[in-house]
Amino acid sequence: MKKKLRRAIYNTVLDISRKSEKTQKAMWIGNVSDSYNRTASKRLKHLPQPELTEEQKKAISDYWASYGIRIRDYSQFQWYYGKTGIEDPRFIPQDVWKNVVLPYYNRKEYEAAFQNKNLFETFLPDCSFPETVIKKQDGLFYDDHGKNITEQEAAEKIAAFSEVIFKNATETGQGKNVKKYPVSSVEEAGKTLSLWQDKPDFLVQKVIKQHPFFAQFNESSVNIIRFNSFFCRDKVYIHTPVLRFGLPGYVTDCAHINGEEIVRMVGITDGGEIRNKAIHLNGDEEPILESVSDPIRKVPAFDKILRLIDENARKLPYFRILGWDITVDQDEDPIVVEFNIHMPSTYASQITNGPMWGDDTSAVLAFLKNEENRKNQIPSFYRLK
Repeated sequence: MKKKLRRAIYNTVLDISRKSEKTQKAMWIGNVSDSYNRTASKRLKHLPQPELTEEQKKAISDYWASYGIRIRDYSQFQWYYGKTGIEDPRFIPQDVWKNVVLPYYNRKEYEAAFQNKNLFETFLPDCSFPETVIKKQDGLFYDDHGKNITEQEAAEKIAAFSEVIFKNATETGQGKNVKKYPVSSVEEAGKTLSLWQDKPDFLVQKVIKQHPFFAQFNESSVNIIRFNSFFCRDKVYIHTPVLRFGLPGYVTDCAHINGEEIVRMVGITDGGEIRNKAIHLNGDEEPILESVSDPIRKVPAFDKILRLIDENARKLPYFRILGWDITVDQDEDPIVVEFNIHMPSTYASQITNGPMWGDDTSAVLAFLKNEENRKNQIPSFYRLK
């Protein structure tokens, strides 16, 4: 009798625990959704856009209902419709993207290893990445060939260059923990290494000499184009490239000033031509290249970049959706600054170019036509009742 009672108590506690986890997850998803919609509302307050009509709301609801998803807030659509002038229900809300789409295509349990910049060349050996000077992995130093070296030898290798880039091997999103240092001696290189002594994983790279196309927007930063790829069966879809360029004096395309992220984004056409205006995260716009006497409007090596993505997106099967940050050097060779698997955002692509996947949106969302997938992949927060 006591054994049965203990078993009953155990099952009751386990059931409560499971319900608690489910409740916590639902609350977390709701908070994420509210966060993105609050951001859209904040942008709408900064730059008001026309209210959506009932017909527009119905078209949006009907479209997403065909994939089993309930749209609870239209703020993101109101923002995109107003700012782009494109009325299209295929705009993907960022919270739906994060909570429904990406978890299906990208395997989170492998994310930490594949997103480690010290391992990029291991996973994609045929890509050109910024040239490595030295790496520090789990507290140990290595040269660009993977040979274990001493800290003194690392300083000597760094001192061979007049300036270098230090960056964390992990957690460098939005340009964080990326710094350029001048180097004049082995002693100075050693002092710079000492600034990073508490970091077990980082890398030191040569400075990229970018193509004049990229430099014309801002010379101090490594400016990149974000491409999005989706690998499905035997085809790679590549969509909505966006040029991102930094502020004068900053090293990366993103800057953080007084806690605010500053990114200037320019849409690029399917043919590789830049559009006329840069858009900030809050929706403010500014003309580009007005001060450039002979501007370059065509992205160099554009077709070569598309081939590079097509070939290499197939080599990361655990991550079917990728964000590629690519620049081009002075020899017109593409350089993959990094690839993003954690959560390549929808916002930059959609505010500059329109719906992230265009006519291929149905291919990206095709898994939601399956009833079992709907049950397993759509959190109750979004699921149609």
